[in-house]
Amino acid sequence: MRYLSHKELHEVIEVNPELKKRSDEIHSLPKAKNWEEFLEQKLQMLEIYAQAVGCNCVQEVQGRMKEVVEYLKQYENPLVETGKSPTFAQCLEFIRSQEKVWAEERKCHAPNANSYICYCK
Repeated sequence: MRYLSHKELHEVIEVNPELKKRSDEIHSLPKAKNWEEFLEQKLQMLEIYAQAVGCNCVQEVQGRMKEVVEYLKQYENPLVETGKSPTFAQCLEFIRSQEKVWAEERKCHAPNANSYICYCK
């Protein structure tokens, strides 16, 4: 298993010109106004994270992110600031429970969508 925190991912990205360029482009976009924009930006970052970690399962990880966003859309429509929602605790609990299952099943995933756990190697 390989785990990289958000900080560690960006340290790897910083020294790879291709990944840095792609990451900078995504981070320069305006803040997502809706769930579709949010998801698209996260999926693009997951591609970069997977390359940084050397993960071969990026499509599966992206699928897991889509599952989480679909769940959140039920409770948080429209997209709201993290932590400012009355259902935030419930949503966070769902995310954590999913991440626990994925870890137990040794499935690559991106905890909190900002770090990365790879079981490929």
